[in-house]
Amino acid sequence: MEDEYVIKDLDQFVELWTSIYNTGGKPDWSHILPYYSENIHFRDSIQEIHGIEEFKKMVERLTKRSKELKFVIK
Repeated sequence: MEDEYVIKDLDQFVELWTSIYNTGGKPDWSHILPYYSENIHFRDSIQEIHGIEEFKKMVERLTKRSKELKFVIK
């Protein structure tokens, strides 16, 4: 992983996750995908994803069907 894609502090993390909306109002994850490992293992209550390519496909499906996404960062 290149150093430019390492989250260095909380402020950077919050900025990345709160700026996922493009000007059209639809989520745009393209700027945060490089921060994910090629070997990402993602799991939620309905699916389990292995690998960055499958994760990207999942994100694309999510943005197509979502009118609004809200992230609460704690």
